Amino acid sequence: MLIIVGGKYEPGAYYLAYAGHCFLDSKTNRPVVGRMVYNLSSLKKDVDSFVTNVDVTLHEIFHILVMNSYHFMNFLDENG
Repeated sequence: MLIIVGGKYEPGAYYLAYAGHCFLDSKTNRPVVGRMVYNLSSLKKDVDSFVTNVDVTLHEIFHILVMNSYHFMNFLDENG
């Protein structure tokens, strides 16, 4: 899994970050490449915000890996 990370400076935007998959494995339809973009104007860089920043990062990684409506059709059920 490769995650490409970048940033945008958008002071008027109401998001901290966004993410999604870029490429899926042709056999499993699972993500193999994803991208994550931080809003640099909203991201706080002080020590007190460290936990929040980690939480945002983990949240966005989940969007890349599974929590994306596109991936729902590829979930396996009890029949495989």
